[in-house]
This record gives sequence, structure tokens and C-alpha cells, in this order.
Amino acid sequence: MKLGLALPYGGVAMPFHRGFCKAVVSDRRPLSTLASVLLARLGYNQVFKRGLCLSRRSHSDKIVHITDRADPRIALYLRRDQRDCSVYDRQVRALAEAALKSQGFKSAMQEEASSAKEKLKPLSKLDCVVDVHYSQTCFEQLHQALAAGQKVYVDSVMLAHGDESMEMALEVAPVVYLLPPDLVGEFRQDVPWSLEDAPQGTAGRLFRRFEGCRFLVAFPCSSPLAQMKPPFVILDGLNSASNVGQVLRTAYHLGITSVVAAPGAWSCLNGRASRVSMGWFYRMSFHAARPLAAAIQELKELGVCIYGAENQFSDPVAPHEPLGDHRWALVVGSEFKGVSQEILEMCDKKICVPQQQGQSLNVAHACSICLYELSKHNVMEKTHVIGHDN
Repeated sequence: MKLGLALPYGGVAMPFHRGFCKAVVSDRRPLSTLASVLLARLGYNQVFKRGLCLSRRSHSDKIVHITDRADPRIALYLRRDQRDCSVYDRQVRALAEAALKSQGFKSAMQEEASSAKEKLKPLSKLDCVVDVHYSQTCFEQLHQALAAGQKVYVDSVMLAHGDESMEMALEVAPVVYLLPPDLVGEFRQDVPWSLEDAPQGTAGRLFRRFEGCRFLVAFPCSSPLAQMKPPFVILDGLNSASNVGQVLRTAYHLGITSVVAAPGAWSCLNGRASRVSMGWFYRMSFHAARPLAAAIQELKELGVCIYGAENQFSDPVAPHEPLGDHRWALVVGSEFKGVSQEILEMCDKKICVPQQQGQSLNVAHACSICLYELSKHNVMEKTHVIGHDN
């Protein structure tokens, strides 16, 4: 004989054998837990959230099984030496356009389409950065940022069969590509090899082995300066994604979530920068400054005090005044060239990090010290930070 079980949240009645039901009834666990057990036996994975019952079976259309590395649906995941440049260019532009439209911004592709004779802009000049991001830590941070309402356009997630991140991936992305484990390994172009595992002939180019999911993201999209909240960190000429990621991680933890990037630094806002920032990158807002001088002039017109940090200046960095005022911005330059002369001339104040010995600090370290000192009187304030209540 079979019994019917009616579930809440619009669930349909499903049949169960009497013996199985008797065993469950004798269990003293909560009813909601028992319902989950029953559904799991039938192949369902129930997720109860905000009164909504979602079944894994309802996500089946999101899962795409891939067995061929040449499948065009995963072309953007390929390493640089494996890409078809024309396919890559076309897909990146389409994804950037979709991300910009989702945030209500006019895309570069729309502007270019207004003139058939106009040459397409280089990918580095698009107002949205498209790249493959990686690591479980970043993936979890992305999931939390999206849950907190942050706008990050996620195209897809690539996982190996049996990956425990499947449930999270289904919540984050509209498409999840499932690949055999050995095939997934071929797409880990950012993955470094350890010394003992390095393939023959790669002794001069050793990388650490990295394990984890990969996901295709169109982020950041350039936001108008007037919609961003001070204080700002301004990246002038930085061309290292690692340095950019370190700066972003420190800035976020000091309550600075608005970033202005010159063209070179804008193209460094990629998966590597996200990884170095440990995923805090997704909780920040960005502006692509083309040119940077125009963006700084706009900030000055908005009442923002511009600080330029260079080793040769004599005034040591100190807390921004008046106390409690957030309208300031710090400009940092590249390791070798520093802040450009044009931008230095636009700075309201020129500061340095006092040193007792040595030549100069790494740009990320110097920036961290400056950001801490400038925000010292504000850093202990209880402010609202995206995704956190305290």
C-alpha cells in the first residue's frame, strides 16, 4: 500500500510506501527535516528560502554537460594560446553589452553601432571588464555579494562532475557547465604548478597548482562618479593585477569602496585582481577614467580633496581634515613611473610615507599606509558596508 504526503509551499502530493513512512514517523526530528529526507530519497534537493520551495529538478535546464574542449559555449574559458581571436572578441563584446544593459548603462557597442564606418574600440577600452575568475574563496564572496544586492553580471560557472559547489553555482549563474575532471584541468590557465608537479620542460615557468571552480564574470562596469560615494582611491598607471588586488583588499577593509581607474589599471581589474583581493573586489564600485585628468577635475568640482602620494614629497601623510569629512581621494601611481606629472599638478595636497631607510615601498604597501592614515578618524566609525551589518 502507498500513502500520499502533501507538502507546504505549493508542493504536490507524492506517494510513499507504508513501511518507509512508518520508519520516518518514529523519527523525532522536526517535520521540515523529515520532509527534506523524504524528498532526498526521491532525488529532490529542497532549498527552503524566504518561503519559497525550490527543487533541484527545476534547475536541470541550467546544467549543461560539456565533453569537448572545442565546444563554442565555453570558448571564453580557453587559455590565450587556445583561443580563436575572432570568436573571443565577439563573445566578450556581447557579454559586456549584456552586463551594461542590465545596469541601465549605454554600452560602447551601441555607440559604435551608430556609425557603420566607425572602427570597433579595443576590448581594453570597453566600459566593462570580462574575464574568467577563480578560487572557492572568490566564488563564496561573489555569492554573498549578490545576496546582499551587489550588481555583478555572472555569465556562467564551470565545474567538474561531483563538485560540492553545485548548489551555490545554480544560485549564482544562469548556466552551469559540467565537465569531466580531467577536461576541467585543461581550462585552468591561471593555475600555477608546484615544483614537484611541474611538467617536463617548464622549469623556467613554474606556477603553484590551484584547485577550484571557475566562473565567467562581466565586472566591473564603469559607474558615473556622481553616483559613487567618497572617499576614493585613484589608480594611475598601475599595470599589475596583483598590486591592484592588494590595494583593493586594503581599501575595502578601511571602508573605501569607490575606485577610479586610469586606462592601464582598468584592464587589470580581472580575475587575478579579484583573487588577490580575496573576493572583496565584488563589493566595490568602479569608474573607468578616460582620460584620468577629466575624472579628477569632476571630483574636484564635487568638492573632493585630491591627495597625491609620492616618495619625493616632504609632507608626511596625516588624517584628512576636517575630521569626519569623507570627501577625499588618494592617487597612487605605478611602481616605476609613479603618479604622472599631469595628475600631480592637479592634486590639492602632496604627501609621502616617512621612511627611516631603504629606497621606496611597494605601491600596495605605501597605499595601505596612506589610506589608513587619511581615514584614521573615520575607520572606527560604524558605517554601512555592503553585505555586513557591523
